[in-house]
Amino acid sequence: MDAQAYEQKPLQDLDVADTVDGKSQLKPDSSIAPSDHGKQQWSRKRGEAIASFCLFAVLGMNDSATGANLPAMQAHYGLSYVQISNVFLAYVAGYFFSCLFCEMISKRLGVRYALVMSQAGGGGMMVGCLLLSFTPPFSVFVIGLLLQGFATGLCDSLLTTLVSQENDSASMSFLYAAFGVGAMGSPLIIGAFVDSTINWNYYYFIPLGLTLVLTPLVFFIFSTYEPPKAGEVEESHIMNTHELEMGAPQGSAPSVLRRLFSRLALLLRQRAVWTGFPLIFLAYAYLTPKHKT
Repeated sequence: MDAQAYEQKPLQDLDVADTVDGKSQLKPDSSIAPSDHGKQQWSRKRGEAIASFCLFAVLGMNDSATGANLPAMQAHYGLSYVQISNVFLAYVAGYFFSCLFCEMISKRLGVRYALVMSQAGGGGMMVGCLLLSFTPPFSVFVIGLLLQGFATGLCDSLLTTLVSQENDSASMSFLYAAFGVGAMGSPLIIGAFVDSTINWNYYYFIPLGLTLVLTPLVFFIFSTYEPPKAGEVEESHIMNTHELEMGAPQGSAPSVLRRLFSRLALLLRQRAVWTGFPLIFLAYAYLTPKHKT
């Protein structure tokens, strides 16, 4: 086949054996359609984002439910306001310990199983809601809040880290907006229960049911999740933190302060801070019981 004949031949009809001036010309594989890897990856990330938003909404529901149910809990257990307010310490203690062990759990189990553990494991949301839904003795009630705090802290840390790795401020804003929606939704539900003379403990069947639905979804949606490799950081993110570190040796006090202030500046530029924090603040302000002296 000469060069002129080759030029007249359609591209899709080229064979591996076709030659021009004695040189082999590889035939393009027209049978392979454009790769759908990008679409599949986008669909996977969208599924992970939706699951994260739903989980955060449930966290918001449980986070604000304790304050909304506090008067009913106080009447049920016959405790003073000061005594019943100590239940918040159990919740905060669980949250604190989960943050301490979050990195170890995620490295040992992986993000997928760590999220499942936060929802359905021995220290999960499901167990805590199940304990609270049956009006247990006060000591068991405190353990239930401890487990809820542990699950909330573990899930919060994992999902915040996961979403922040995408370097997308909009996703972070939606994440904490979902928390705010859940935090504002639970007092409406509890208020409806109070008007209908439904016991406070029945509220916890709602987050329990949501957790039962979300746990298998999380198990399947995050089955293909792979954490970014070390060093895979967006160049823009690196430059934002590096610009303020110029001119100071690594490890010196000025360098450490510059890194802290640079990260604080990055944090304050996130929309999530200005979207999520006011929602959480307003939810807590609305739910805080008014103690009459």
